[in-house]
Amino acid sequence: MYAPLVTIAEPMGSNEVVLTFTDDPPIAEALSFFSRFEVLSRHDLSRPLAGFDLSELGTAELEQVRYWNPHTLGEVTFNRWD
Repeated sequence: MYAPLVTIAEPMGSNEVVLTFTDDPPIAEALSFFSRFEVLSRHDLSRPLAGFDLSELGTAELEQVRYWNPHTLGEVTFNRWD
């Protein structure tokens, strides 16, 4: 599924799997101004996955969600599962 979403995250090491999202208002403003992407905040991405309708995800994506058992929107939207 394609979604025009971006976020800002801390640099991660080669062995890390989970991103640490952060907010940087000047960068977020620049990304919003110069692109057609929606910038998601740390607050947006830390929301519990239980409150979201996942019915638009494809079969393969739903299998990945079941396998990895993510807990937040950020873990589903930005991951290193593949």
